[in-house]
Amino acid sequence: MLITFQNNILNWWKNNKRVFPWRETRDPYKILCSEILLQQTNAEKVVPVYNKIASDYPEPADLSKVETAELEKIIQPLGLLKRAERLKKIVAEITQKYNGIIPADEKALLKLPGVGNYTANAVMCFAFEKQVGVLDTNTIRILARVFDIKSDKARPRNDKNLQNELNEVIPSSESKIFNYALLDFAALICTAENPECRKCVISSICIYYGNKE
Repeated sequence: MLITFQNNILNWWKNNKRVFPWRETRDPYKILCSEILLQQTNAEKVVPVYNKIASDYPEPADLSKVETAELEKIIQPLGLLKRAERLKKIVAEITQKYNGIIPADEKALLKLPGVGNYTANAVMCFAFEKQVGVLDTNTIRILARVFDIKSDKARPRNDKNLQNELNEVIPSSESKIFNYALLDFAALICTAENPECRKCVISSICIYYGNKE
């Protein structure tokens, strides 16, 4: 079942993957910025904002010198302007404490202001290619539907057992692209409402779909 899940998701992704600029870089600073911008926001809307920040402020030290009000103007199209202050605090600490270098250590990342488990794991996976699942509402939904793996925690994103379960389904040699594949599959097929079960390449092993039939 697991092999079928992995192979079918990867084969689907080869023909359906979404293209975003932050997926074209391994720069941990730019990936970290993208993850802060993507929080509770449609990915397509983030593209122009991300491109401006990545272009105008290519290093943490550059962004740390920008006034919060100016950064808020850049982020305004996305809403949630508090992210401007969060980014400022993050790059300030990176500049002062880590000499402008994003730490390749999960514990160190989690100590950065406003960085939680999801963001830390995303940076570890997408920038440093560590074998770790990126646990968010999308991948949580796939685990619940396909494998009936659920959390009883108030905040499932922080559930260590759920994180371990996700880590187990990530192919060791393709962690980065498999996480991208899961995120895209959740966005395009296994959506929160009205999932495209008839187009699903893993419906034959999906417990949720089996219960619907």
